[in-house]
Amino acid sequence: MHRAGGITTNNSFETDRQTKAKAEARRLFAGDFTKGLRPVPYIEHLEGVAASVAVHGGSDEQVAAAWLHDAVEDKGGAAVLEDIRELCGGTVSAIVDACSDSWVEDSKDKEDWLTRKVRYINHIASAPPEYVIVCAADKLDNVNRCREDYLIDGEALFKNFNKDSGRGGQLWYYRRVTEELVKRGVDTGGLLEKLESSLSEWLDAVQAKNAGIDLESEFDGWCKTERETLPNVGEAPGRN
Repeated sequence: MHRAGGITTNNSFETDRQTKAKAEARRLFAGDFTKGLRPVPYIEHLEGVAASVAVHGGSDEQVAAAWLHDAVEDKGGAAVLEDIRELCGGTVSAIVDACSDSWVEDSKDKEDWLTRKVRYINHIASAPPEYVIVCAADKLDNVNRCREDYLIDGEALFKNFNKDSGRGGQLWYYRRVTEELVKRGVDTGGLLEKLESSLSEWLDAVQAKNAGIDLESEFDGWCKTERETLPNVGEAPGRN
């Protein structure tokens, strides 16, 4: 095992850091389930993201961060980020920080969905490069599940998301995040290409079921809303 630029580059086996991160993820998300008509234990999502990062060449720190990427926004905010820093180190906490769109202690106090997502999309350009593969793995796992569920449930899928987003908002968000990740030019071992492919297949499936709707016009409308919202998002509450 060696280090390059502060990142441990050999991830051929589970390290002590990853073991700690996995145990903390299991503790924090015990009993939680994913959204959707066929929810699964939330730990399966975290495990899938961590495995994807590892398989595509992620570092020790990136795999550990993958286990904990949702911890801050869903399980206690900034205080949890400090716990992660103490448990797994500064690189892991920086990646998890970049993966987060809320830092408030109680998830019921989160800002509205649009504000959080616009701020998140527009922070990607300046996020640490180590974050990109973790975000790509997270979004790939989400898009894969959405695409598969959409083929079964159709438009009913979108009723399980935030009431302020719906079909148009969800597709806008995943398209824009993917666009911004690709712009970073970071090598993700093929993960981003898989994300682009899966997202394209999901969009094609949605368009096939909505022949009378122009999804590109919907997307353009949400992009216009993003541009109008961005000047007003400000700093995220609770972020240190």
